[in-house]
Amino acid sequence: MKDLTDAATNAATAARRRAAMARGVGVMTDHFAAHAENATVTDIEGNRLIDFAAGIAVVNTGHRHPA
Repeated sequence: MKDLTDAATNAATAARRRAAMARGVGVMTDHFAAHAENATVTDIEGNRLIDFAAGIAVVNTGHRHPA
């Protein structure tokens, strides 16, 4: 299986996902996370995004909380 880091772009990874997954699987965005910490997510293109769609535990503690 090809490593996701080889795709290098969100568009290429989204195309790969569309080709491999059933259409019934819901996706809200075409950003693919490479790293997450506190309230920010970094996608595979290096864009830093604020996670406004987190679950209640993540909102309270963040991704990968240091404690």
